[in-house]
Order: sequence, then structure tokens, then C-alpha cells
Amino acid sequence: MVLMSNLSGLNKGSQRITRHFTQEGEDPYETVSWELRDARLTNYADGSVSFEQEGVEFPASWSPTATNIVSQKYFRGTLGTKEREHSLRQVIDRVSERIQEWGQSDGYFADAEESAIFQAELSWLLLHQFAAFNSPVWFNIGVEGVPQQASACFILRGGGDASGPVSFMRGADASAGAIKSGGKTRRAAKMVLLDVDHPDVEEFIWCKAIEERKARVLRDAGFEMDLNGSDSFSVQYQNANNSVRLSDEFMLAVEADADWTLTARRDGSEIRTVRARDIFHQIAEAAWQCADPGVQFSSTINRWHTAPNTGPITASNPCSEYLHLDNSACNLASLNLLQFLGDDDSFDVEGFKHAVKILFTAQDILVGNADYPTESIAQTSRDYRQLGLGYTNLGALLMALGLAYDSEAGRAWAGAITALMTGEAYATSAMLASKLAPFAGYATNQEAMQDVLQRHRSGLEHVGREAPAEILKAANSSWNAAVSGCEATGVRNSQATVIAPTGTISFMMDCDTTGIEPDLGLIKFKKLVGGGNLTIVNQTVGRALK
Repeated sequence: MVLMSNLSGLNKGSQRITRHFTQEGEDPYETVSWELRDARLTNYADGSVSFEQEGVEFPASWSPTATNIVSQKYFRGTLGTKEREHSLRQVIDRVSERIQEWGQSDGYFADAEESAIFQAELSWLLLHQFAAFNSPVWFNIGVEGVPQQASACFILRGGGDASGPVSFMRGADASAGAIKSGGKTRRAAKMVLLDVDHPDVEEFIWCKAIEERKARVLRDAGFEMDLNGSDSFSVQYQNANNSVRLSDEFMLAVEADADWTLTARRDGSEIRTVRARDIFHQIAEAAWQCADPGVQFSSTINRWHTAPNTGPITASNPCSEYLHLDNSACNLASLNLLQFLGDDDSFDVEGFKHAVKILFTAQDILVGNADYPTESIAQTSRDYRQLGLGYTNLGALLMALGLAYDSEAGRAWAGAITALMTGEAYATSAMLASKLAPFAGYATNQEAMQDVLQRHRSGLEHVGREAPAEILKAANSSWNAAVSGCEATGVRNSQATVIAPTGTISFMMDCDTTGIEPDLGLIKFKKLVGGGNLTIVNQTVGRALK
């Protein structure tokens, strides 16, 4: 890890962005060694080449896996033409320059000097694999003639009709299978949710498990039923994650072994009564068989809602990290935790805080300037400015520290880092609100917003005792700034952080683990939607063993 300066973030008493990772007069791209290499992806089955681009330019420290991911997915322009991007510099410049231009136009920076510092710091973080935006940013931002879509997560909510939701799910599932995300080689996904008091809840619970039984029978009969097999299209509901929304009332009925009433959607009339524990057991059994449905605790989710006066939280995005208002979007970005861990196992608290400020500011610039798929999503996203700053490589961080993933110490580290990231993000949001304005729906939801932040701050008391003292101290300071800043000026964003699965961008940053997950294996194999296969070898295990 290379730190270029002892300065950090925004100076006390000032809202100016200052240098931390870069030095004045130094080009961030000169802080790495560059080399030309060939990007190539092959198919394991027959050895055929699915993608190839010769003479691409990357830092010597970037792995072949990261090179292949960026070259195949994020280089824009037709392959084989002079317009085709061929260097990581071009991709980072395309994104960071467009964000800088928007930020300067919108008044985020006091002058040209601060604007230049912001772009240099952002470029350094991306170049050194400390952070990455979600894939739509790399796909679209700065590309001329392309909608500037920057969000990967959307919430769209619709109700079932008289024939029942499961029948309509068949058509929606087929549509999702034909759609690519962001216009590139990534499949769309969706979350399908049903309230636990819906009359069709039992059919919903079992729909995927039954289809997977069919798939096993067809496989045993000789049909090609793997993920991309020619006969797999006959298996329904495979392009969605299904979840049942469980209320406090239902969970209390399960505890008491009481009856549970299923009600009509239109008038709330009673359809039939079932045993609550029977429903709960069916959810568990179906999930054991096929990993669906999941559950969402709707009452708890809404108790932590920052904009309840605008509307309830009724749904989530497909991976369920983003929960907020209907018809809204969330721009995601993730920090690579292992990059902030020194060789002596110390965590760079000041560098981490500064990275949060830079990346969060960039995300807020994006949310106000990006394009959205519908006008209602655009309006909600610009009015409430939901952001999803998160992190990845937690599993590798714990490995490097010699901590078991399932341990009190591991949970304490995760809790402390998460608290610091979220507190610093909301503190930055309060600073941006004082400079620009709070989100448009803040006045309507002021009391709830402040209450949620205060409860987050109080939650620091429950972080495990084995958490590093310096991280907890910094988290306390950040949360104090967030709460006091919100009370004084409001916040710029109704939501600040999420922990996303971060598959593709984790490989872009050469992470050994994704999101908050432990490692699935020391050697992993991944089949890419756009063609080709990857072999990913854990690089942290050596340090962990030492």
C-alpha cells in the first residue's frame, strides 16, 4: 500500500477536498508501472477463444483476471477498430473526467484547483484498486451517444391480478432471461416478493422447488439441464430471486403457534386461515431444497426507513441489499478493504475515511446527472438521492488477520469497519447538504431521518469488544459528526450505504472474496455470461498461513 501524503479528507473548519493519496504536480498514472499484454478468454469445454484483444495497457500489478474482466466488459468501442479503448487509463479518465465536469458544473468544488484534486484522488483510488463503481458506471459514463445510466439496482413494485401472481411470474421470468444489464454482457435479475398474508403464498413458496425437481428428472433422463444447457429454458422462475415478506405479527403467531389469516388484496377480506408454523416450515423446507424463497422482515425494515412519510418500503432490488422507496434506483460503489490493511495488520483509518469522502462525493454527483429507465424512477432518485457505498473483500481481510470468519473477533472487525464507513458517509452527506442542499424529501421526513441516524450511532455500543479501538474511536467521531450535521443542515442523501455482492468489480480489483462473503474455495471457476471462463486463485492464503 502506498500513501502519498499525511493530509486527510476535508480540513477541519473547511469543506475543501484536499490531497491524501496524491501529490501536487504528480500524475496519478505515474505512480504505477505500466505494461502491454494480451487479454484473452477461453472456454474450458473446447479451448476455443471467446474474447481476445491484443496490446492492452494495464498496471503491472493488475492480474490477468482483472485485465480480462476490464477488457471484455468495460472497454468501449467496436473490437478491432481504432475507436476501441485499449488502456485502463482511458476507462478511468472517461469516468473520472465526466464526474469532475458534472461536479464542477453543479457547484461541488470551490474552484478549479479543488476540482483537479478531486479527480486526481478519485483516479488514484480506482487505479490502485482501492475502490470501484458498479458496472453501469464503467459501461456508460463518459461514452458519447449512450444514456448515462449509472445505477445497477432498481425497485419496481406491482400487484398481482385475479389469476394470481405466480402465473404472471412465468412471463416476467422469460422476459428477464432475454434482457441484458446495461446493454452489455450481463444478465438482468429481479426480486419477486409476496406478503405472507397473500392468498397464494403457499404456491409462491413452492414454485421454484417444484421446477427444480422437474429439472433433476429431466437431467436424469439425459437432457442438458446445466445453467446454459440447450434444454434448461424449460425450467421456470430461474431469472428471479423469490422472497416472502414476514411481518412482526406473523412472527409472533409463529412463536405462539397461532392461526394466520390470508386476506384478499383488494378489500382485505378473509380468504382462509392457516397455521402460522405450517407456513414458516414450508418456507424453510423449500429454501432447503432450492435456496428459495428468502425472507424479508418487513416490519423491521420499515422501522429503519428514513423516508416513511413519503411511502413505505415494499420491495428490494434483486440482491436485496437496497431497500427504499418504490420506483427508485441506487448507485453502488465498493471499497476494497484489504488495500487499507498494512503489512503490520494495522488498518489505515484516515485513508479509509478519505476514500469514503471521495467516492461518496462522486456517487452523489452521479445520482443527480445520470439517466434512468423511467421518469418516475428518475424523479424519486433525484428527490431522495439514494446511494449505496459499500465494501468488498471482507473475507480476505479476516484471512489476512488470521481471524476465523465465524468468530466474535471477525464480527467485531466487520461491525467496526461498517460503522466507520456508514458514519463517515452520512457525515459527508451532511457536509454536502450544507454546501448544496438536503435531499428534496428531507423536510417531509426530517424527524425519521434524524431518528434513524441516532439509532445507528447508539448501535456502536453493540459492536464486539474485540474490535480495534482506533476504528471504533473514529466511528464514534464520524457518527457524532453525522448526527450533529443532520440536525444542523440536513443530509444530502436519504440512504448512504449498502453491502452489495460485488461480483464483477471484485474481480476487477483482484479481490479474493466478494462483498461480505467468506471464500467459497481457494480455487474458483467462473463462467462469464459474455463467454469464456475464469480461474480465480486465492492470493491471501499465504499471508493468512504466516
